[in-house]
Amino acid sequence: MPNEKSRRDGILTNEETNALSQPIPAVKLCSYGEALSNKTRRFKVYFFVISALGALYLLGYALGGLDLYIVQQPNEASADGQLRQLRFIAGFVMLVLLHTWLLMRQPLETLLMCFAALLTYFMLSRAAHFMSLGNTGDDFWPRVIYVALQMTFVLLPLLLILEERRSLRRMWQ
Repeated sequence: MPNEKSRRDGILTNEETNALSQPIPAVKLCSYGEALSNKTRRFKVYFFVISALGALYLLGYALGGLDLYIVQQPNEASADGQLRQLRFIAGFVMLVLLHTWLLMRQPLETLLMCFAALLTYFMLSRAAHFMSLGNTGDDFWPRVIYVALQMTFVLLPLLLILEERRSLRRMWQ
């Protein structure tokens, strides 16, 4: 026969019943202040820089301002134009995912590694395309600017990963 204590363990209190009957939010986003509260100062700086540069890059591309640096020949194939559009969409999705993941307070390390790998692929494939076009004197600086900008976008997620790890270590100490 069960004792009195084991019978009480199976009964829910009114507080517990009310808590269990509350709807569970599907997605709960916090504010940027809450999301960045446990992050290091460097993380915040890198996050702001990657967000600002990403937004400026996307805005410049959407307004057509980067076409002078990206399009290498006036009669470039439409497939190249479609690849540029796909890269633009991927960049936009990466920026949105980064902010959403941060606001959901999810671990960023795997996401940022994927972004760095994808951005490296974008950079190397476009650099290979530049090399296949030949080497003319006029194209040197636009190519250098493109590769430098892309390297920035590859290095910033890697720096964010390092600062994410420092933030986690600091939080657990």
